[in-house]
Amino acid sequence: MDGHATPEGTRSRAQPDTLGEGFYREVDGLTLSTIGMGSYLGDTDDQAREDYVTSARRALDHGVTLLDTAINYRHQASERDLGQALAEVDREGVFVVTKGGFIHGDIDADQNTREYLQARLDEGLVDEDEVVRDMHCVSPAYLRHELETSLDNLGLDTVDLYMVHNPETQLDQGVAEEVVYDRLEAAFTELERQRADGAIEGYGIATWDGLRVPPTEDGHLSLSRVVEAAEAAHAQADTGYGEPGLAGVQLPFNMHLLEAAAVPTQPHQGEPVPAFAAIEAHDLIALTSASLMQGGLLGRVTEQARELLGVDTDLAAALQFARSAPGATTALVGMGTPAHVDENVEALAGLDLAPETVEEIVGGVQQRGRGP
Repeated sequence: MDGHATPEGTRSRAQPDTLGEGFYREVDGLTLSTIGMGSYLGDTDDQAREDYVTSARRALDHGVTLLDTAINYRHQASERDLGQALAEVDREGVFVVTKGGFIHGDIDADQNTREYLQARLDEGLVDEDEVVRDMHCVSPAYLRHELETSLDNLGLDTVDLYMVHNPETQLDQGVAEEVVYDRLEAAFTELERQRADGAIEGYGIATWDGLRVPPTEDGHLSLSRVVEAAEAAHAQADTGYGEPGLAGVQLPFNMHLLEAAAVPTQPHQGEPVPAFAAIEAHDLIALTSASLMQGGLLGRVTEQARELLGVDTDLAAALQFARSAPGATTALVGMGTPAHVDENVEALAGLDLAPETVEEIVGGVQQRGRGP
């Protein structure tokens, strides 16, 4: 399927009259839903696969305009299941995100992670020294292969945002900092070329610890250095685009993991600032993951937090908190069944965003030193 997300397409899929204006944010003319369908978890039996396809269709029918996946999620099943749903809708109405970098298997070929890696080694696609602990690789050739596979899985000609998946994994496994940033620059150079070829609209990094931990920790990623790597890659690729294609960042944020808003981990103009502030300063999309902590927040939200957010349930409170964070664009939440889709959308229908309330809650937590 050709095409990519467009202002007219996303606006036509959005349903502000039903869900409220607060269900969406305008980003570079695109109408992006403030919650997006995540696809990290779930079984891979026939019923689970069918439920995923139905869930994606339901989310899109409800007015969700952003789908997030990765080639390693459910060993490629997530991309393929979302691809079935995407085949039935207007491509221009959906902002599609996927990621590459982790080694994975192929559920439909009954191929485990090690077998998948060995096949890539046998093909000469990657060298052993480019692979970190048999789990992670961001070499240009590997990412090119992964992107091509992802496009095939999704049935698309273009991905709106392609992310290098958890590059801090290499730092955590002992790869030298300078080597990791050199590898990122090489990866971004390849992605600049893929952008020029029309395979992606933009690229970025998806992280877990990297942007949340302080510079004193081994797994720390400096967003300013990531931006510098993108600028160098843009110059190296020399594709004719006017500016680098770095477009977005993903990191966890929820009522328990507050660092993106509360802890100054990122250097910016000589001062440390929280990750959200740095992301906003660089004019990047911010996707937040783990909105519900895989359901772990349900049953743990205080009555005070629910009252401040103006909601009655823990589900609504957790989602409202995550999507309202100043600097955030879209909060991702797993929606592996149609019932989950309905619950998540209905929990937020008609609610305005509450950035001031998030700031109040974060400030209170910082003072108390415990979760909301």
